[in-house]
Amino acid sequence: VDTSTCACACACACNMCMHMLLCPLLPVLAALASVDPTDHTSWPQLDVCSDQSQGSLFYALRHIGLQGRAQAVVGPMQDDEALLLFALTRAAGVNRALELGGLGGFSARTLLEAVQCTRQPAVYTVDLAPVPVLGRHHRVLQKGAEQVTAADLGGEPFGLLVLDCHHYPATKQLLKNVLRWRLLRRDGMLFLHDTGRHPAGGANSSGVIHQPVERLIAMWLERYDCAASWQRLVVHDDDGHGATPTRHGVTVLQRKVSLAVPQRVCQQGAHGFGGTGPESVRECLRVQTRHQCSRQAARGYDADDIADDFE
Repeated sequence: VDTSTCACACACACNMCMHMLLCPLLPVLAALASVDPTDHTSWPQLDVCSDQSQGSLFYALRHIGLQGRAQAVVGPMQDDEALLLFALTRAAGVNRALELGGLGGFSARTLLEAVQCTRQPAVYTVDLAPVPVLGRHHRVLQKGAEQVTAADLGGEPFGLLVLDCHHYPATKQLLKNVLRWRLLRRDGMLFLHDTGRHPAGGANSSGVIHQPVERLIAMWLERYDCAASWQRLVVHDDDGHGATPTRHGVTVLQRKVSLAVPQRVCQQGAHGFGGTGPESVRECLRVQTRHQCSRQAARGYDADDIADDFE
């Protein structure tokens, strides 16, 4: 992009630019011009919150897309998984995030870009190894997860926890503490990385569970805090249908959130603009009552087909 040409056009009329959305981003482009495009740790934390055009969105994601189509990275999240992390963080209005396992700061950069325009944004990274501090809203705690105190975490609840350190006892203790200190929002999410399978070769191979720990943590939490009725969203490509040969895999956990529709809405038939509700008030109310799912009703889903052989 010829920023001087665009700046000239912006001075009189922005529609003279080929890319009109670039006009508010000239300070962003200027700041990026002097940094190494392959080393995100050297990039400044850019203030894009004053840009109301949303044109800065892709600059917020500028560290994603450098891994190539195969995304054959060992350690950090894959680009596609980072996009999911960014989208969940933004869409859920997360302003405070805590990650366990920082490595080179790739996921921290993703979280910082996602939270930076929220109220009182903060990203905390816990790791035994040094992790670069990537901006003024980034706090790095170089200690074991089991050693983290409530004071270390600022005393305010998190909207998102990213678990990616593959240490069962430390992760388990931190989760116990976070729940005991009430430092996870009621609608907060857990983003567990490396829960998928890697291909092991052969047409009949079910793949290898390359990191069992986060899978075990997900199941432990559902037992430990069973009253919360944790729900899972499993984002895997174990069968290799996607464009990327190997997918590390992500599992998202969240306490059950009520989607109840008030009785008056059912009675009034007020189902929103253009919406068509159930055929009767009775059905509108009935689908919201608790029910026991019989094994016959669950036909087509083999509940016993649970892989417990960690290879």
